[in-house]
Amino acid sequence: NNRVHSEQQVNRISKSINEFGFNQPIVIDENNTILVGHGRLLAAKELKLKEVPVLVISGLSESKKRAYRILDNKLQNDSTWD
Repeated sequence: NNRVHSEQQVNRISKSINEFGFNQPIVIDENNTILVGHGRLLAAKELKLKEVPVLVISGLSESKKRAYRILDNKLQNDSTWD
């Protein structure tokens, strides 16, 4: 995981899942390694969920997986509020 998720952030994600549902899947590779969605997984554990939506992406090189993780996290930082 490229980011650190504080307890406060995980709690906010948990509240969002309770309010709106689990609408963003956790993305894993063919080896069941999480590429994106670490915070959602922590929130799911906090909520004691038995199942969560998962999307499997296969065929990425290790460098592509790393790039995808970084890009997924960074893209959110590049936007502004309207």
